[in-house]
Amino acid sequence: MSGSGAASAADAAADVVERIAAEWTVPGVAVAVTDPDGVVWQHVSGHADLARGIPLRSDHLLEIGSISKAATAMVVLQEVAAGRLALDRPIGDILPWLPSPLLAPAITLQTLLTHTAGLVGSVDALPDERAQVAGYAGGTTGSVPGTRFHYSNVGFLLLGLAAGTVAGRPLPELVRERIFGPAGMRDAIPVITAADAGRLAVGHQPLAEDLPWLPGDPLVASPLVETAGSDGSIAATAADLAAFARVLLRGGRGDAGVVLDPASFEAMTETLAPSGEDVLVFPGRSAPEWSRYGLGINVEHSRRGRVLSHGGGMVGYASFLLADPAAGRAVVVLTNADGDSPIAEAIARSVDAVFDGGPVPGDPGLSGARWAPPGESPAAGDHVSVRPRALPPEANGVFVADGRRLEVRAADDGHEVVLDGSAAPLRWTWSDRCVTSLPALRRFALVFDGTGWSWGPEEFLPERAAGGSPSRAPGLDPTDSALATVPGHYRSYTPWYPHLRIVRRGSRLVLIAPRGVEAPADDQPLVPLGDGVFRIGADPAAPETLRLGPVVDGGCAWIERDGCRYSRSFTP
Repeated sequence: MSGSGAASAADAAADVVERIAAEWTVPGVAVAVTDPDGVVWQHVSGHADLARGIPLRSDHLLEIGSISKAATAMVVLQEVAAGRLALDRPIGDILPWLPSPLLAPAITLQTLLTHTAGLVGSVDALPDERAQVAGYAGGTTGSVPGTRFHYSNVGFLLLGLAAGTVAGRPLPELVRERIFGPAGMRDAIPVITAADAGRLAVGHQPLAEDLPWLPGDPLVASPLVETAGSDGSIAATAADLAAFARVLLRGGRGDAGVVLDPASFEAMTETLAPSGEDVLVFPGRSAPEWSRYGLGINVEHSRRGRVLSHGGGMVGYASFLLADPAAGRAVVVLTNADGDSPIAEAIARSVDAVFDGGPVPGDPGLSGARWAPPGESPAAGDHVSVRPRALPPEANGVFVADGRRLEVRAADDGHEVVLDGSAAPLRWTWSDRCVTSLPALRRFALVFDGTGWSWGPEEFLPERAAGGSPSRAPGLDPTDSALATVPGHYRSYTPWYPHLRIVRRGSRLVLIAPRGVEAPADDQPLVPLGDGVFRIGADPAAPETLRLGPVVDGGCAWIERDGCRYSRSFTP
């Protein structure tokens, strides 16, 4: 790229970053673009601490979350190369103290590294990784290990413990010595404690934890979560993360030494799960042919070849890494916005598009108030998530539920919703949910399912089809007492997934989490499995479950989600 071209790309990229950050109320953002030789562009803006007005600096540390999994995987692969581990070795052979659900011979290092071991996503009731896996009970459903990608933090906790066991040293020491050192990550830290607070930018989260968030809603400092878990415990500067990205661009070589030998790097990027992480694709951009998870890194097949990516979400932080070896370019993004949205990925992919020589995005702010014309949207295949989506024509019109009248209609360059005569803009979130500032609709998001709009317990059906009812998944027997005793608002002290509500829609129970790093981004049906246990989600292979507690004064006193207990709240 020529000097004038580089300057033009830098200016355009900075503008894109600022507009997205402003649109989605990102407190602070640090972005770096690197080639194999070093950082070619860096942009740092916003605040390290909103309440105190402290600007974000390039030397502030921000938590990178699950991008840490790539570092964990590299240590495991180093141990494999040294002959102390093997990818086909069952985890129970290395950690014989594990509970019986984790001792299945098919739960190997490879199935754990590729998220195909069939384990639940997270067990966040306890802070210590040994306690989390020692108390693992597992779901009553799931897939045969090796056959299906299902993202699991638990799996990487096991991998970190296995690597530390055979090496005879804790994983954080190994990461500092074997990853940070040869990669040239001079300021990064492998664990996060209160002692590091002075170097960390303050994380932020919505003030209202139990409501869907709208940009512009108040933000507050998030709690500092101390962590040493191998699923995500690294904090770094943008320069540090760029140095890590160069290891990926160079096939395993860092700035100061070799991190992975060629065979190990090939295994990391060529040993793939059947599928992988969702890819955020914007209208007007080409989507990858597929997305499949490797050994600790996601692999996308683009028009140029393999692109390596990983996101990270922590309480108060969101990050993303995008490395394109064929283009010789990587983009890394660190923010102190809460990790329950792909905002860092949106910034990274937008900046990458600018440096790729493409046009500046038509809507650099990625406004949730605007929808993409259907003709401009790429096909949304497996693990390709198009945002913002086009709102289908049938989503517009008048819908009714229990005497209430809901209207969705075009307004300016977006849409608005009208309920009982009051109107307000309707905007997308990063999932299939839409939100509005109408007070009567603030408790839940609106979701269009192809026929009508759902809002918490209510189903608004087209007025023109009065008396009709769309086909729904089977629910409980209408006389089942759970329909009366279970619905309500439940709370836990875990910062990862603090609130959930269970509502009754007809004869079905539906779990709705307003926010949370580990919470589902979409409404989840609860499928009865018997004996007071429900599967969370319609997918028959999903391992996550919910267990009912005792009924007190006509209502379920508590529920248990994969070992994490929630009590009924006194608030609605």
